[in-house]
Amino acid sequence: MLSDTLHFVMLNRIQSTIDFRLRTYAMAAILSAMLLTLHTGCGNGGGRTDPDTGGSGRPTAESLTLQGWIRYEEGAFEEGQSLFEKAIEQDDGYGDAHNGAGWSQLRIGSLASAVQSFHDASDAGMKTADPPAGRAVALRDIEPVDWQATFDAATIALNRDRRYVFSHDTLFNWRGLRLILAHSAFGLAQYDLANAQVDSLGGNIQNPFEDDFTRNLLAELERLGTSIRSR
Repeated sequence: MLSDTLHFVMLNRIQSTIDFRLRTYAMAAILSAMLLTLHTGCGNGGGRTDPDTGGSGRPTAESLTLQGWIRYEEGAFEEGQSLFEKAIEQDDGYGDAHNGAGWSQLRIGSLASAVQSFHDASDAGMKTADPPAGRAVALRDIEPVDWQATFDAATIALNRDRRYVFSHDTLFNWRGLRLILAHSAFGLAQYDLANAQVDSLGGNIQNPFEDDFTRNLLAELERLGTSIRSR
């Protein structure tokens, strides 16, 4: 009888030991699986969509354009242009990439390329004032100046946004566009229209009946230009 009791106790102990070891192995397996899942989820191939790559493993046109604007705002215009060009390679129909390329080209003096980039931005469906505003600036600085094309671009930009402000460089805004419009009107010998733009900028309207009207008007435009650039 005592032997049977001891046998029963020993069996219980053995079973308890087996159960404990099984539970330990099970917990270790669960912990290992959790760690593996966590590690995989943090990697590039773990099924998590990276917002910068769209899950494709390479940057999207949108993310490259965003990086390009960051470099532009830092004054690194050539680096910004490179990023915008990479964005265009990813998606030629992404309008803001063409827009960014245009403003970058404008700042490094590639004026003809800037004009084309702004056209490409509009062709891609971009409806903001940025492309025609940038195009007006570029056209104004290309010699000989096509005053009609410059006038038309500035007019389109102001029609889209009467109080335009370039979000990536707020020093350029509707006042600069109005000044370009005034200079273009003067270049087209539309002196009354140029005088009206002087008025819209808070300048000194010139008397058209004075002998020195055009000279005085041009001097006022130059004065306004200095004032606007110093703001």
